Amino acid sequence: MLNQISENVFWTPPESLTDRPVLGYVRGSRRNLLVDAGNSPAHIKWMYTLLREKDLPLPELVVLTHWHWDHVFGASTTAATVIAQHETMHKVQSMTLLDWRDKALDQRVEDGEEITFCRDCMKHELTNLERAKLQLKSPDIGFEDHILIDLGDVQCRVEHVGGDHSSDSTVIFVEPESVLFVGDCLYPAVYDEPPTYTTEQLFPLLDKILSYNAEWIIYAHGERPVSRADYLETDRQLRTIGSLVDEHHGSRDAVTEALADEGMDLADETVQELMDAFLAGYQTYKQD
Repeated sequence: MLNQISENVFWTPPESLTDRPVLGYVRGSRRNLLVDAGNSPAHIKWMYTLLREKDLPLPELVVLTHWHWDHVFGASTTAATVIAQHETMHKVQSMTLLDWRDKALDQRVEDGEEITFCRDCMKHELTNLERAKLQLKSPDIGFEDHILIDLGDVQCRVEHVGGDHSSDSTVIFVEPESVLFVGDCLYPAVYDEPPTYTTEQLFPLLDKILSYNAEWIIYAHGERPVSRADYLETDRQLRTIGSLVDEHHGSRDAVTEALADEGMDLADETVQELMDAFLAGYQTYKQD
């Protein structure tokens, strides 16, 4: 399903079994842009089918939010110009040299170079034969800090923001629609086991996200766009939990007590997941 959030911004829902992320589409009077390339040729072809059904032109440009497989594998079949931050470019270029068949994937998991979750999702999305034939496409245009893309009456500010999830993370702010695609940048580092957050990486990122003053924020694996009001509550949770973990030097008991004093619902699964990620980050990166 192709959903419309504003006059010129569209998005598709994610799919959990194969970890398909949201794909975004921005319509301009002169050219059109796709946010992320999807996790397979089938994923981006499905997106193109949806666009044709709505009589929307296929995109001339694709912007990658970061290098993870589920955001870049689909670029192998698009004729559009692919734009990415320099670190993303280098990561994808190195991925073009890898063998994606079952045996090689299993070996990389065993060697700690890949995680089980990604390996399993790849196997669900693409057959062994499809992965054997997969030829990844290196990005065509790179940038360091930011790039402004004029689509005509719509502009996209593409900016490198980093974060725990992936240091190359990039966001796309669509003006005047006031829609911000954040990719995965606000998620924890999933290649850490367990996943981790650190206040050093996350808090400056939170400041940056707020500076856009976006009316709608679209996460790459969110079921629906998030209003600014709802996002502000998430921002509050992240800052409160992260600050308390640092203040209490990673003591779970002390943090739990402090969160209760703050009125946080400790039975809330999200609160528990955020606390676990910050505690894991503290123990991994800060503990003496």
